[in-house]
Amino acid sequence: MKYGIGQKIYNRGDMANRPGWFEIIGYDEKWGTYDLKEVNGNRKISSLYECAISNVDKGHSGTRFVTEEAHKEFRAKQLEALKKSFEKYCKKPVRV
Repeated sequence: MKYGIGQKIYNRGDMANRPGWFEIIGYDEKWGTYDLKEVNGNRKISSLYECAISNVDKGHSGTRFVTEEAHKEFRAKQLEALKKSFEKYCKKPVRV
């Protein structure tokens, strides 16, 4: 088992499913799959294979399920790029 019970997973969503935060609530050793429950919601995901969860968030559907740490790192990089872009065009430091 690579991820523990309680680990938060970000689901990027798709055409039919909205994005959201989920928490691992169970693990099936026989199949190596996880069960997830939405944080502050009612949705559940059953039997999600470990290989579907990524430790690197690439910001597209290739990494649909990512760990909380990976998503936070991705968002921090995006925010830094946005800050640099503002500074380039505004010609002054920007506090975000």
